[in-house]
This record gives sequence, structure tokens and C-alpha cells, in this order.
Amino acid sequence: QEDAPRQHRCQGIAGGRQQPGTGDHGIPGGAPDVDCSVAKSSRCQIPELGKVDKAVMIKRGISGTIDELLYSAEYVFSGGNENLLLCERGIRTYEKASRNTFDINAIPILKEKTHLPVVADPSHGIGIREHVGPIALAATMAGADGVIFEIHNVPEEAFSDGQQTLNFTESAKLIEKIKQVLELRDSL
Repeated sequence: QEDAPRQHRCQGIAGGRQQPGTGDHGIPGGAPDVDCSVAKSSRCQIPELGKVDKAVMIKRGISGTIDELLYSAEYVFSGGNENLLLCERGIRTYEKASRNTFDINAIPILKEKTHLPVVADPSHGIGIREHVGPIALAATMAGADGVIFEIHNVPEEAFSDGQQTLNFTESAKLIEKIKQVLELRDSL
């Protein structure tokens, strides 16, 4: 994948916040390369996503099914935008030990049902900093095409979601581990 180094940054179409001292979308330097939408909460905005001239990452809602995520992607696709990514970010279950339950099963199922890249979001999937890394590695091994997670130099001072945010050192270590898991996955 020659163009893999290109960075994709996300702006939440539904409820995005600008942070002080950053670009227009909470990102130093301006507009993002990828627009993001949570499938469950943005049904009214999905037609607009078919018209944008950027890649769109459709994130599964916490109560959404795999089929509902795929229907959202089809709807955007039918609007003219074929540059889509799907994101598994955890679902709500009866479990109370974590923020959400990361649905690792969704990754190979989505890979089987569609040609679209599947991205994992373990930060939202579990909501506990100490467990973001292991979930990211499991998602990578399960076939995720990419992993996104929250980082901040001081997570406790993050604008939001500090409890699930990695610091820069933790992030760098996780990226190295993901590379190792990719090598292992590719060798199997």
C-alpha cells in the first residue's frame, strides 16, 4: 500500500467541537482529510455525505447492527461518494465493567461482507486507557485495515475522553506493537 503513510484526520460531522488554539476543525493546520459520521445518530446527514469530496468514515453507533452500518454505507455510496471506510467502535451491552463492548466479531464479518476498509476505534470501544492497546492489537489480528485511537500529551487535561486517551509515549509503543502484529498476521 504505497499511499498508506498519508494521515487521515477526523472531524465529527455530528457534534464536532473546535478546540482553542487549533485549526477550523480542532486540527492544527485546517480541514481534515476524512469526514466522520456515526451511523445511528446522523441518518439525516447521511445524504450530505454522499456529496462530499473527501473520504467518509462511517462509525457504527453504540446500538447499531452490522447490517445497519452497511446500509448507511450503501446510502452514502448511492449519493455519489465511493470513498468510504467503516469503523467499529464498540456497542452497548449489559456489561458495566467498560464504557462499551468492542465487537471484535464485527471486523472479519465486515471484511467478508464488503470491499470497504474496516477501521477499529478501541478508545471508544472500551473507554479505559489501560485496555486500549490490547483491544487495538486484537482488532489488528482480526483483520482491521486501520486503527484509530485518541492521544494527548497529558490525557488528564484532554478536552474530552481523557480516561480513554493515550499519552504520546503510550501511543508510540502501541504503534510499534501494531507493526509487530501486522508482521505476524501477514506471515500466517
